[in-house]
Amino acid sequence: MKLNVQSLLALMLSCCLLAAGPAPVIGVAKANGSFHLDNSLIRGNGSLFEGSVLETSEIRSELVLDRGARLVMMPDSRTKVYSGRAVLEKGAGQIRETSGFSLEARSLKITPANQSAAAWVALNPAGHVVVQAARGPVDVRNREGVMVARVMPGRAMEFNPQAQASTATKISGCLEKRNGNYFLTDSTTNVTAQIRGNDLDKLVGKRVEITGSLIPGATPAAGASQVVQALETRQTGKGCPGIAGAAAAGGAAAAGAAAAGGVATGLSTAAVIAIVGGVAAAGTVGGMYAAGVFEDEEPVSPR
Repeated sequence: MKLNVQSLLALMLSCCLLAAGPAPVIGVAKANGSFHLDNSLIRGNGSLFEGSVLETSEIRSELVLDRGARLVMMPDSRTKVYSGRAVLEKGAGQIRETSGFSLEARSLKITPANQSAAAWVALNPAGHVVVQAARGPVDVRNREGVMVARVMPGRAMEFNPQAQASTATKISGCLEKRNGNYFLTDSTTNVTAQIRGNDLDKLVGKRVEITGSLIPGATPAAGASQVVQALETRQTGKGCPGIAGAAAAGGAAAAGAAAAGGVATGLSTAAVIAIVGGVAAAGTVGGMYAAGVFEDEEPVSPR
């Protein structure tokens, strides 16, 4: 019996699919009720595969990955799950016990800085990403892997990444000089940058606001995560206690008043806004717990 070309191709495809075998399970999702997993209604437990989409409705759901990471998705949330990461598409969730696992939202990569740390992540009504560190510090990076913030325990920050990659930077803090290099730790994001530019010596020990751009591929000196070329430098305060060359303590009010550009970024909650790697960042008032976004952290035990 002769086979035509289409039949032969179909037979070869079937053989390939059989040889490939079933897709490997990467974890399990569970809830005290029902949720949708890959467009199917699931009650209790469901297996997770590479690229699975989980949607919660009225109750939260917990995802336990084979590599040890745990995610808790809040009601009315949606996430796409992979073996090494999850992408938050709607709502809010918590990531903990990560083992290198990260939660992504609007091109940002959110990773607890250590095994015991945990982070709440939410997409607010404005489409911005809100991150709160529940236990331990949480690192936030842009799509190029540039550190845009380190959120400290108990604090929450709001981020608005630009649609396209950018090296734009606007940070403020106390300018230091160590081993011939200049450093500034932004007072909003806690990111330390090595600063390059002209006439920086006269500003050492002062509170300044620096507008410039990241230098792609530059290796920062020890203690910094990036190198910034200063295009404009503005002094906002007189002194920084504990820094060589600092004058009398002061300038905090001036730094707090450095809200230029706050309205333009579209962030709604804070006076001082930093821009690192094209991502606008601001601290939130009261955090997400105060707003009633999140519940307790007890694990889900499906019935």
